[in-house]
Amino acid sequence: MKKFKLLISGLALCLALASCEDPNLPFQQFPELAYGAVARLLSPATFAAAGTFKKADVPGSKLVFTVDFYDEDKGKNVESFAFLVKFTDRKNAGANNKAEKALVTYNSTQFTTHPKYGTQTLDVTITYQQVLTLLELTAEQVNVADRFEFQVVITKKDGKVFKASNTSAEFVNSTGGFGFPMEFRRDVL
Repeated sequence: MKKFKLLISGLALCLALASCEDPNLPFQQFPELAYGAVARLLSPATFAAAGTFKKADVPGSKLVFTVDFYDEDKGKNVESFAFLVKFTDRKNAGANNKAEKALVTYNSTQFTTHPKYGTQTLDVTITYQQVLTLLELTAEQVNVADRFEFQVVITKKDGKVFKASNTSAEFVNSTGGFGFPMEFRRDVL
């Protein structure tokens, strides 16, 4: 029993000594940190409700949504907001796959100021026909369950670029706090 008490006492002493000293942790002052930028979905209520691409309704299929931008100055340091898109032919084992291309870029001159929040705001419409034309696809080449994959690129006025690959996971998909994904897909219905 005496050996057990000595063992416990020795472990307690080692633990106490090891926990007394704090390592010298690096610390950056807030003004020295790198500032990013993100988009927040204002409408519709969820990104899933922004729209669909329907094989039977090419002219009526579109994505429509409104975003505002957040950075250290309420989005005023965002230079552009762009979309890239690629196509995956899931029915024909990739026979008609299309590589990623730049779909559209909105410059800061197209942003407006939100009357309530004071943030920079943008209304976006992406039509199914616009995507088909860019990727040089016909409606006949696209089948139900084929997939369009979109990447969002936010560029700041200082030249910093933010996309899914260098953005925190909370902002990559639409379940994060801002509700707007940095990458998303639409399967053809």
